[in-house]
Amino acid sequence: MTAEPHWDHFEDERGLGVIGVGGSLASAFGEAARGLTALVTDLGKVRLRDDAEIKLPGAAPENLLPAWLNAVIAEMDARQMLFGDFELYIDERELVARLYGEPFDPHRHHPAARLKRAVAAPEIRQEDVDTWIVSCVIEVDKG
Repeated sequence: MTAEPHWDHFEDERGLGVIGVGGSLASAFGEAARGLTALVTDLGKVRLRDDAEIKLPGAAPENLLPAWLNAVIAEMDARQMLFGDFELYIDERELVARLYGEPFDPHRHHPAARLKRAVAAPEIRQEDVDTWIVSCVIEVDKG
């Protein structure tokens, strides 16, 4: 049975953690990125009006997850945008992602935290054929 894609958060002494669960590694990475945005604002407030693309070279999943989350944080900072949905393709050669969101509006998005970076030592596991779970700690500035 395929896992219902979802994300969650957890607390860690180094910051706040994001968990992504999906039916594939790509889906779990996308859910972790949705959890990343949810550290900043209510995902329901992010309209999917604009898009951006991220490409990363292939790597072991435990190295690729923090690289992916850091690339999303960098894209948010560079474009001054929030992203609420993600389409990913991952194989041994590369990660290619399309990010959907809108320009950041502090009056509408009411930011709860500022994302700094993904910390190393993520956890990645395949529960069964159709269930992947990934997690990573994110350093944040609250408020």
